[in-house]
Amino acid sequence: MLKYIPLLALALAACGPDAPDRATPEASGVETTGSPLIEVENATQLVDHVIEEGNEVTVLNFWATWCAPCRIEFPDLMAYDAEMEGEGVEVRFVSVDDAEVMDKVRRFLDEQGVTERSYVSPDNTTLAGEFNPRFAASLPYTLVMDSEGIVRGAHMGVISPERITELVAGVRDGTIDITTQL
Repeated sequence: MLKYIPLLALALAACGPDAPDRATPEASGVETTGSPLIEVENATQLVDHVIEEGNEVTVLNFWATWCAPCRIEFPDLMAYDAEMEGEGVEVRFVSVDDAEVMDKVRRFLDEQGVTERSYVSPDNTTLAGEFNPRFAASLPYTLVMDSEGIVRGAHMGVISPERITELVAGVRDGTIDITTQL
């Protein structure tokens, strides 16, 4: 068990608020277009918005601009969203960055090509923890919800395209059970 402590420390440092900003949106010179950002204060508001959209399945990805692993998985999530267009499955992003850096959030989303609604919960890194306290401050964190806003699948850490596909398929065919994943 002790041999994993250096790995844990490295992982936490890579996704902490003081982690180096390796690919800042400002450095890219990207002009922001005002990606639709909806501020939510808690999990209930977020779920209400998800239900309102009327999708069969929604993949919610909790992230922050300072989280290097979040940046790594972003292109795969965007590709999956494009692949599923018109299939009743949508990927939505939930930034938990500090309120002071919402301009960085907007620029990053624009840089990544996000054109559909995203959510922000400024200064609330524990928003994901409202869904499950075990993940109160872990990023990235991905939830998969059904059309009623019920969390059916979850993944902590960088999510692979195969894992996203597996979770969504399980929600669609009713074979996934959140209790076996936590």
